[in-house]
Amino acid sequence: NDTVYHEGIIGGLLRKLGFAPTSMNEGHAVVYSELADAGFTGIGVSCGGGMFNVCVAYKSIPAVTFSVARGGDWIDTHVSKVMGIQKVRATAIKEGDVNLMSPRSREEEAVVLYYRNLISYVLTNLKQRFQLARDVPQFSDPVEVVVAGGTSLVGGFVDIFAQELAKIDFPLQIAGVRRAADAMTSVARGTLIAAALSGED
Repeated sequence: NDTVYHEGIIGGLLRKLGFAPTSMNEGHAVVYSELADAGFTGIGVSCGGGMFNVCVAYKSIPAVTFSVARGGDWIDTHVSKVMGIQKVRATAIKEGDVNLMSPRSREEEAVVLYYRNLISYVLTNLKQRFQLARDVPQFSDPVEVVVAGGTSLVGGFVDIFAQELAKIDFPLQIAGVRRAADAMTSVARGTLIAAALSGED
């Protein structure tokens, strides 16, 4: 998705109000929100409706950040097509009481399939970008992965994410995968923390 226009418009409005806006990858915001105890070191993944945003950070400094234009809406669209159902119905199934580890119908199996495909796609991109990145710091200890956002709220998401992560042989040691304490507000909280720390500097 093209975010340049929206970033420019919002930035202009904030500057008119006397603020100095700084854009931030949502995954980076998740690091600020959830990984203070780890010195803001680890991997943050914001799982939204339109995009997944990822950041690998070392002591709050992003080593790798990127976004993919796939998210919960992408899952809804594809489940709708392959199952021959309305998109609103596919969304209702995905956002109902489905558990990715134990689907109970063909529709739920389709939801699981596309969740796995999306997570695998994001993690494959992460591995490739990490391997191609220059001047990546040395991570001496295993890092934690924290997921946030509405698309991460489905039952079994963390388990599927951990399974797909184990398949790709990621170059960093992973301490574990967990969901943010409040997955829906983690990004906003992280940007607030980053702004407060920036103000102190």
